[in-house]
Amino acid sequence: MFRIVVLRGLRRGELCGLRWASADLEAGALVVDHTILELDGHLVDGVPKTAAGVRRVYLDAETAELLRAAGR
Repeated sequence: MFRIVVLRGLRRGELCGLRWASADLEAGALVVDHTILELDGHLVDGVPKTAAGVRRVYLDAETAELLRAAGR
């Protein structure tokens, strides 16, 4: 998780909202299309505020391989 935040600049809510179904590790990309927000002390599943917030984030080869290994 720290690699993705540091190397690709995802926000905390975007990182927590990542799903395996939105990962294309063969292409080395993650799709940011969900967020997890804390509202009034409760966690809420949501979507990015704007259309520009929904995006593909490309990974370096080492990060993609680490995610592949974690998903096995």
